[in-house]
Amino acid sequence: MSNEQVIYSTLRFLRSPSESPNRLRPGGTQRPGKTDDTGNIHLSYRGIKYYYFIPESQNWKGCKQTCQSYNSSLLKINDEDELAFIQSRTYSNNYWIGLSYDDREQKWKWIDTGPPFGINYTFMSSSGRGQCAFLTSTRTTPIECSKTYGCICEGRIDDLFSAHFDRYKKKR
Repeated sequence: MSNEQVIYSTLRFLRSPSESPNRLRPGGTQRPGKTDDTGNIHLSYRGIKYYYFIPESQNWKGCKQTCQSYNSSLLKINDEDELAFIQSRTYSNNYWIGLSYDDREQKWKWIDTGPPFGINYTFMSSSGRGQCAFLTSTRTTPIECSKTYGCICEGRIDDLFSAHFDRYKKKR
């Protein structure tokens, strides 16, 4: 039995300031992480990590840049528990994750190569020239990086707060 307590939380953000604040429906019928036709970005927390679910369709490199603009990176799935948590929030949407084939090294690599080293998928044992991986509620699949899907970005809450605190200190 673990003494670790995991807290789950989800927030929804409007895509633009011009959208009605009535679209934020705390306690409403919308499930966490589910996107709708308004193009809302959803934020979920699990432990010390946060996840942005961005429904805007773009290619893998576009998602990588979008995540960087949010001071985060494309999702790296570290274990089966994290995979289950994320997949429960994707519903019928497809999202790029931070797994792609490195043509120079001729192998599949996660965007963040540090430990933990990420889940190994069976397709990673074969060549995937020009391919990246996307995630659905039921599977992870390689496909050409030029296809367009939504993005799942991730970051650590402590990094988010320390960046905010550093900006605050500079203003003083």
